Amino acid sequence: MARAASIRADTADLRAVLAQHSEFAQKTVPDMVRAHARLCAVELALRTTPFSVGSMNEKAKELGEKAVEWDIKRMIMDRKDFESFIGNFGNERLSARIQKLIAAGKWSTLTEVLNRIGYAEKLGGVDFVKRSGFAELHEKYRHKITGRTLKKTDKMHVATSSVSGYVKKVQKRVGMSKGGWAQCARLVGNLKAGKNGKAADNARGIPQWVKRHKHGGEVEDKTNNTKNPHVIMTNTFPWISRICPKVEQDNSVRIATQKMLESFVHALKAAAKKNAKDNKAKSEPKSA
Repeated sequence: MARAASIRADTADLRAVLAQHSEFAQKTVPDMVRAHARLCAVELALRTTPFSVGSMNEKAKELGEKAVEWDIKRMIMDRKDFESFIGNFGNERLSARIQKLIAAGKWSTLTEVLNRIGYAEKLGGVDFVKRSGFAELHEKYRHKITGRTLKKTDKMHVATSSVSGYVKKVQKRVGMSKGGWAQCARLVGNLKAGKNGKAADNARGIPQWVKRHKHGGEVEDKTNNTKNPHVIMTNTFPWISRICPKVEQDNSVRIATQKMLESFVHALKAAAKKNAKDNKAKSEPKSA
């Protein structure tokens, strides 16, 4: 059963590394846990469908938008497509009459004609839908858990105008489920102002088309827990566990931990280089 997904981020392994190096003594454990949790949220956002990791980063939005278009056009036929469909009728005289009815917008008369010739019955019925009815129809055929459009409709639905405007409107939702993790990153991130006086972008590393969605994420800050400081992040979209499966949730935590370790190694090398330089300067005799 699909449900919201909660991720627990702690730094048990990283704290062991921290304890061995005094260079990081100034970095408090709560700060480190929050930093790790933010990285987890970023990875989770990237690894939620549409997948936007590596080479897929630039294609992810386009793939998501195409899926939306396909879902809608599977539910309702665009007016132009219906006109082409009617043009394939074997009876040219009947086809011409239907084309005239379409051009005149006489949908009730057209329905009567299709019923009379038995064509509507073959399709389970034909329903002509105005622009104002697109959203209601779409909602009718959307799966309550996945959000995708059901594969089969009860009849042929035909738009009395172009559906492109509605498609573009719905495409703006692409990345919304991923955006739940972006919201977690914002909530858990360090909100201290930077050098330029502006608050840090705690969702950095996540594509802008995902960050535009600013809801769907919740955070429980348990970093004051002395025995096991941690953060719990929840993406509240009910279908999230289907589009960000357990394996990707685990990968996100693992990759975030690896990135933290790599940052430690980088900092240690920089500190060692600085110490060597300082010691060399101290050991050199001062000129008179």
